Amino acid sequence: MVSVKLFGILAASFAAIASALPTNSLTPRADGPLDYPYGSSDISVIGSTYFQTSEVVYHGMYQRFYNFTATLAVRNKAFEKDVGVRWSDDNWQTSKEASAHYVANLDQPGFERWEVLAGQWSTISYLPQGDPDPTFTAYASFAKGPRVWDPRPNYAIVHKATQNNPIAYISSTVEFIPSRSAAFYLKGSVRTYAFDKADEQANKLVVRWSVDGWKTSTDTPASTYNPTDKTFAFDFPVVNSTGAPVPDKVAFAIRYDTSKGTFWYNNEGKNIEAYIPTPNV
Repeated sequence: MVSVKLFGILAASFAAIASALPTNSLTPRADGPLDYPYGSSDISVIGSTYFQTSEVVYHGMYQRFYNFTATLAVRNKAFEKDVGVRWSDDNWQTSKEASAHYVANLDQPGFERWEVLAGQWSTISYLPQGDPDPTFTAYASFAKGPRVWDPRPNYAIVHKATQNNPIAYISSTVEFIPSRSAAFYLKGSVRTYAFDKADEQANKLVVRWSVDGWKTSTDTPASTYNPTDKTFAFDFPVVNSTGAPVPDKVAFAIRYDTSKGTFWYNNEGKNIEAYIPTPNV
């Protein structure tokens, strides 16, 4: 009798976990405003979202399966492709990979839409605060050739900008551009919620940044605003490669001046950090 009862308890526990797991099928999301433009590289992230989060208590431990989707634009250079994402939920101390699958052709000739579902179980002994916050980038190889990577290495899962949270950070990177005074440029994109038309001017979004641990800082406005997908883009030099030693990273926060007041995004007080690469000269 004890064995029968124990088996019943274990079966119920495993059934609960199985019911919490997501299915393998992924319904393609309808084309809406893309999170980032594409066409300048063979592989680009163009969208992302949380898809499903399941939670279950098992043997006194709190377990959660979180996952997200990423939508990719892939240049159709060869019939055989290996496409996917590399992602991390611990600030790149460790990373994982997930393979993508073909969905359809994109409007821009020569590009295909691929999607990927990524996620994992986490087992903890306390109730988590908020959602996991993975970051990721995308890769593709063509005809068994070497991998090509999205030039933007650190995407955040894009949340919708709302009246209560009008800033949705998308991505950023530092790029060395020899033809532009041999400088390192901070580039990125932010989606916003505009309360009225005046909030859509490029100078309404400001990046406050520092390369010396906030001993000094500079405010630089966004360079463009795209009304179609409600995004600001910034692209400006943060350090020159000549003269003083090049720092390891640039830290920054985002300010949005609107008709309803000023809003900040600073990664929950930790600031956003983009690492400065070693220039290939």
